[in-house]
Amino acid sequence: MASTTTPRLGAGNPLIYSGVVGFGRSLLLASGMAQCKRQAASTLEPDVVDLDALNAFSELATTLQRESMQTALTGLFTDSSFSKSPLNLWAEVAGYALTIPTLSDSPTALSQSLMCIVELLSLSPVDASLAFFEQRQKFKAALSARDPLVQQRSMQALSVVYAAKLYSDARVSLEAVDVELWNGQTAAYLRELVAVVATPVDSRTLDERQGAILALGHISHGLCVARLALGGNKSWSDLGLAGLGLALEQTQVVLLESIATASKTTTHPMIASALCVAIGEIGKTGFAGASTALAVAQDAMAAVVEVIKNTTDAKVQDAAYAALANLALGKEELATGFIEFLHASVKTATKKQVDVHFKIGEALAIALGRFKCTLVGVGWIFPIDPATVYGESGLEANGPAIDMLLELVTGKMATSPSPQDRQAAVMWILSLVQFCPRLTALTPWLSKLHTCLCSLLTDRDEFTQEAASKTLGLIYDMGDATLKDDLVYSLMSLFGGSGAQQQSVRQRIESDEPLLEQESLGQTPDGRAVNTTYKSILSLASDMQKPSLVYQFMQLATHTAVWSSRRGAAYGFATIIERARESMQPHLKAIVPKLYRYTFDPSPQTRAAMTSIWRALLGSGSSTSGAATAAAAEGETAGGSEWAASGTSVVETHWDAIMDECLGSMGQREWRVRESGCSALAGAVRGAKPELVVPFLEHMWQMSFRALDDIKGSVRDSGLKTCQALGTATVAWCTPRDVREAARDAQALAVLGVVVPFLVDSGVVSDAEDVRGFSLGLLLKLCRSSGTYLSASVPAIAERLLESLSNMESQTANYLTFHAESHDITVDQLEAARLHAVKASPIMQGIELVLEQLTPESMAELVPRLQAIVRRGLGLPTRAGCARAIVFMCVKRADLVRPHAAALVKAISGSLTESSAVQRQAWAASIGYMAPMLSPAMFRNLLKHVEKTYVDKYDEDLRSVCGMVLEQLAL
Repeated sequence: MASTTTPRLGAGNPLIYSGVVGFGRSLLLASGMAQCKRQAASTLEPDVVDLDALNAFSELATTLQRESMQTALTGLFTDSSFSKSPLNLWAEVAGYALTIPTLSDSPTALSQSLMCIVELLSLSPVDASLAFFEQRQKFKAALSARDPLVQQRSMQALSVVYAAKLYSDARVSLEAVDVELWNGQTAAYLRELVAVVATPVDSRTLDERQGAILALGHISHGLCVARLALGGNKSWSDLGLAGLGLALEQTQVVLLESIATASKTTTHPMIASALCVAIGEIGKTGFAGASTALAVAQDAMAAVVEVIKNTTDAKVQDAAYAALANLALGKEELATGFIEFLHASVKTATKKQVDVHFKIGEALAIALGRFKCTLVGVGWIFPIDPATVYGESGLEANGPAIDMLLELVTGKMATSPSPQDRQAAVMWILSLVQFCPRLTALTPWLSKLHTCLCSLLTDRDEFTQEAASKTLGLIYDMGDATLKDDLVYSLMSLFGGSGAQQQSVRQRIESDEPLLEQESLGQTPDGRAVNTTYKSILSLASDMQKPSLVYQFMQLATHTAVWSSRRGAAYGFATIIERARESMQPHLKAIVPKLYRYTFDPSPQTRAAMTSIWRALLGSGSSTSGAATAAAAEGETAGGSEWAASGTSVVETHWDAIMDECLGSMGQREWRVRESGCSALAGAVRGAKPELVVPFLEHMWQMSFRALDDIKGSVRDSGLKTCQALGTATVAWCTPRDVREAARDAQALAVLGVVVPFLVDSGVVSDAEDVRGFSLGLLLKLCRSSGTYLSASVPAIAERLLESLSNMESQTANYLTFHAESHDITVDQLEAARLHAVKASPIMQGIELVLEQLTPESMAELVPRLQAIVRRGLGLPTRAGCARAIVFMCVKRADLVRPHAAALVKAISGSLTESSAVQRQAWAASIGYMAPMLSPAMFRNLLKHVEKTYVDKYDEDLRSVCGMVLEQLAL
């Protein structure tokens, strides 16, 4: 294929070339998807993985991507001559990197070029492969490339062009076959490669030797595919290619001897890996051409098994497991031994070697599912129908081996005490149902697999739990309507109901002739404790009265990072999440409130799983836990303050329902529900708008204070955090700004109109010490920060704070009042100390701050309250505080005190003769400050009262108060 276009300036730049090729490939893929949809050529709808592939330069990963690219490339072949069709232009662009040194020296540009070439060869008419056959030397030049992708793709291209050339020529007639090309040049080339492989190992020739091994494997595979496609009963001699057949036989012998040597001695990982790949490639066709093919395949499997046992290199193990899968694909008889070996090898793995289970699962899906496995179908690189190679029956899954595997998994491995066995069991099931979704051999097993996976939801290992939950969702999707109903009721009965509910479910299923086994109903698997994560998920679906949604929830729930790894990503859960998200949309209004609360569950696993569901449903920007990492580091329940930044719209849209859910949960019997309700409420309040909060504010405080006095310590801690969140928000909303805004002022007054009465009437007077202390602390914060917003609330706040002076006094002071003599303390000394404590108290400071916000209206309301305290107030701190408050008002707000001075003096004059000398002095001082505000008539009445008190009282201490009053009047 010669280039007919003149390269433009810059075309030799690897970055520019990669961009051009990537853009062209994306256009082809997009146009192919559009054509498939228009022509209904595919029953598969594009999902998130397929759409992402439009912008990513990655290998075709799904059936739809492969169909779309094939449709687009076939559409370019519009002329009977390949050289005249638009497809030739794309072939020239794709192969351009092979001809320009600056591009062929760039691993990225060259690997991308080779990827496009392999796709073109695989999915275009065979004419494209014939055109590239003349450029095979350029593919051979990449044998010793250091980049593994370049090596792999160049070998794949070689394999395809050799297979297409032989198949195309021999299909016309045997006379059309160029005997010299095959028996001469090709056989000689194979012998050259064999000689390279047979040379002693030298570190300087590792890349060349690795390339030779890979080339032998891929070329042999391609030639065997072509021979089988021409007629499986035809030998190389029948085709007139005995020389080529002899070279291929020699190739197999050398590779088998090399892998046998590698299994017994220490071999460089690069060489061992290459040998496994080569053996796997030849094994795909069952060692076609060998006189004793089965025996050869068995020997090859034994050698690869020994390689796995003797190496710890992950790349070698990956290649070896893939080789075993390909050997079983080529020879169904090997599947039994393959399964037995895998079961034995599981015991040697550790719990942390999760990647091994991923790889083994993929290998099992390939070996047993055969061409019903999507991995095999997508990986077929030849422009030849596989049915002509393997026969129609050869494309079908290995049913007996699948039954053997599932019997082993459900009967032994899933119930094994070994965590490695249980991990392997769930991953093997997951691999089969994920990569072989239309496998009819799985249908009779779905019910039993469902029961098996339900038991694994209670496993101690998080990875096992999560893999089981994801597999349950896939199994649910595979069932028909009747089976789906049975699966839902089985799962709900296993975890979600009481004994009576379980019995009801059992009867319902029995009446419908269920497909489930009887022992799977109404039992907790293995007698173990129910896992809170999945119990919560079940509860979420059950509360919505949509139990079938439990499977979508399980698919969305993620609390381990393994699914983000390279192996985990291969399982395509992005697609599952997208489909589950679509099915959830009609139920979003019912899901969001409960799901939001579950994202604050006390269990870290449940919290992580529910958070992943939340993000999957509502997008990554709607995280409920912006500060989750910091909170986790501090040992706090994760819960969010990120609403203002990203998730506000979600919470605002469902605000009323979320509040009802949170507040209702805070009163439930289960402590976990109460605790999660508290944390969820705290997360919602942070950053919320006051107009949303005010309608629920009093109820919020009621339930928060209830939680603060809960019987369980963790709920009390969560309740305290909720109170703190509410308190912080209240202070922020009610702090005046330098530039006043009418709307904000109205919001602040609305908030204070709810909070202050509640704190005054319920919080500060609560019997619970924690509630009382928190209420008083918040009230003082408001006194310091809210300024004029508190004007209307001054009377109620001042009265309650004055009463709190006695209520919050140390119990030690009360004790010393009755035992002063035994501690050598006089009553006067004790009372003086108590009075000093009142003056220094933060409560007294709060009283003084709030009194500064008095208005004539609030003063008129405050005076009767002060009179009541003067006459009937209990406790020295309260009464002394009242006297100090009156003095403070006389100093700071004399204009407001003047109209009420007479009433206050009259009330105080009746208390001048009380027993406490300290208190009598305080009352006398307050009268002294108000005396200048009295009218002459009232002043005369005061003097007469003082005179009468002196005459009527014979106690010298009581008479002394008269002197104190006169002294204060004289100042």
